[in-house]
Amino acid sequence: MKNRKGICQEAIAMKIRIKDFRLKKHLTQTGLATAVECSQNLISRMESGTADPKASILLRLADYFHVSVDYLLYRSEISTPPDVLQSVDLQTARIYSYYLKFQELTPENQEFVLLLMEKLKLSQLSEKEKSGNP
Repeated sequence: MKNRKGICQEAIAMKIRIKDFRLKKHLTQTGLATAVECSQNLISRMESGTADPKASILLRLADYFHVSVDYLLYRSEISTPPDVLQSVDLQTARIYSYYLKFQELTPENQEFVLLLMEKLKLSQLSEKEKSGNP
C-alpha cells in the first residue's frame, strides 16, 4: 500500500531495520551501498523512508544481513531465511542465531568470545581428566 507521496508502507517500516542492521555492523551508508552494489543515496533514501527499492536491492540486502526479505519489510518477525529454516534442525538453528549475533560484534569482542570459548573447552577437558572420564 502506498501513501500520498507514492511510497509503500513497507519501505517506511523497512527504514528502521536497514539502519539498525547497518549500525550493528558498524557500517557507513557508503559501506553498505558498496557491499550491496547500490548508491549511497539509495541507502540514505531507504533509511529515511523515501525510497521504494527494487526487488533486486531487497534481495541483496537480505542476503548481506542473512535475513529474509519479509523480515526486512516487517512482514515477518522470523529473521532466518526460509531456505535455512527448512534445511536445519533446532540445534543448528540455535547455533546459526548465535553466529548472526557473533557477526554483529566488533572484531575485538569477537576475539574475546573466541578466547572465552577456548578457555571453556580447556576447562571442560581438564575436568574430564580429573574425573577419569576421557
